[in-house]
Amino acid sequence: MRVSGFMIPKEKVISVSPTDTVRKVMDLMIEFGIGAIVVIREETKIIMGEDGKTHTGETMSLPMPMGIITKSDIMKAYADKVDIDAECTTIMTGDSAQELITCVPSDDRDKAASLLEKFHTHHVVVVDEEHAHFVGLVSSYDIAAECAKDDRAWPYLRNEETGEIEIKVKERKPRSPPPPAPFHPEKPTTIENHKHDEFTTYMDDLDLMGFQ
Repeated sequence: MRVSGFMIPKEKVISVSPTDTVRKVMDLMIEFGIGAIVVIREETKIIMGEDGKTHTGETMSLPMPMGIITKSDIMKAYADKVDIDAECTTIMTGDSAQELITCVPSDDRDKAASLLEKFHTHHVVVVDEEHAHFVGLVSSYDIAAECAKDDRAWPYLRNEETGEIEIKVKERKPRSPPPPAPFHPEKPTTIENHKHDEFTTYMDDLDLMGFQ
């Protein structure tokens, strides 16, 4: 499953600007019942031409991720006696001391999970492959939920983009018709005439009952 198929899109992610305070971050966490908030700054990008070298003269504003603030950062800020009205950038993860962990929408679930494992974190910021602007967020919960969906879908595969069940893992080979049962008019072949001493005899009885 691709990250684009299960990430939280940017429209549903709560974010703040670099000038917002630690107090506002905590208020948002309490209000929305969330454990992470992304710090975003708007950046103007020049639109390049098709050759990738010349620009068209047009610009666009893109949300660039600066960092992320989690409940752990809030707890550390409290322990360090950080001023509650200080700018949120003072406590965010993603500053010069600790680089922001990111992935792209085309990465698969296992790639995102490996980042969580490698950096001992619970969130990965998803950025656009071309301009590196913010497009979504992935949490350890999202990855766990995807694993559970894969487990429930077995023995089928899920589409990497949509998550819909679509392909059977292993196609069953057509079953060979059973050999005709011997005909004994004086002793009809029924389930009662079989001794269930082996698994195969159960299969024979099912065949006789019409379960093909």
